[in-house]
Amino acid sequence: MSLFQSLRSLARRVTPFVGAAMLVSACSTSESTAPNIPSNPAVETYAASTGVVIAQMTKVN
Repeated sequence: MSLFQSLRSLARRVTPFVGAAMLVSACSTSESTAPNIPSNPAVETYAASTGVVIAQMTKVN
């Protein structure tokens, strides 16, 4: 049996387990990893290099 055939055989046996593990991990995580802290634009700042100045922004509905 060649090395390629050995690796191919191993991949066929391992693939279902890897797929199942990925599915379980994807389904078991919460929807959001962000903290549950509301935004307060009056006190938030951004790095000057981004060019974001919240005081110059206008609220849009």
